[in-house]
Amino acid sequence: MFNRTSQILKSFSRFERYIFLASFLIFIVSSVFLLIKFINQNTFLVPVIGGEYKEGIVGQPTFINPVLVGNNDADRDLTRLIFSDLIDLAESYKVDSHGLTWNVRLKEDIFWHDGKAITSDDVIFTVRTIQDSDARSPLFSNWQGVVAERVSEREVKFILSTPYAFFKNTLKELKPIPKHLFGDIPSANLKLSNYNLEPIGSGPFKFDSFQKRYDGFIIDYKLIRNENYFEQSPYLEQIILKFYPN
Repeated sequence: MFNRTSQILKSFSRFERYIFLASFLIFIVSSVFLLIKFINQNTFLVPVIGGEYKEGIVGQPTFINPVLVGNNDADRDLTRLIFSDLIDLAESYKVDSHGLTWNVRLKEDIFWHDGKAITSDDVIFTVRTIQDSDARSPLFSNWQGVVAERVSEREVKFILSTPYAFFKNTLKELKPIPKHLFGDIPSANLKLSNYNLEPIGSGPFKFDSFQKRYDGFIIDYKLIRNENYFEQSPYLEQIILKFYPN
């Protein structure tokens, strides 16, 4: 086969050989590009579960509780990862024509990290705790003049004293806390609860562990993925936040 090809090439003129070699080179290059295109069109990137993300933060957590969280960056970052806001938990919401009554219906099959179902009772309890001056919640002023009522296990009604066009933002800032854990704790003692540092939330990541020094300074916090998250469960396996005094 090789000898026959060699004989054919020898029968070509110099110009014909150049044309043949150029055509052959174009054929090879085109074939490679077509192969690459075929592979790209028929190859799908599939994310896999795993990996670890680490981040350093100046300061340390004190209240990983959306009712108590203030301007502490560590608290705010952890709260966003561990808890879900009401709008994310909602299947739907509607407001009446006067802008005074808002009905929020929760999704089905949404759970706290400990496996307990999230219900309208948790939402109402959270609002009433915020409204209790003994709790000293930074959200206290946002919820004055609002009445939260139970419609059903999955539906809550909010009645406003005056229309407020940005009440949806208020609902989005509301991250419910579990009534079955905090319900028996007096509002004045809320800041003393162990659940402020070992939180049970409903967000994409859940508390796993933390380490602290002999003087009580928290060194790091470990979160793991919530495999039962009501939306797409994160692919990242764990997050470690490290804390520094300055």
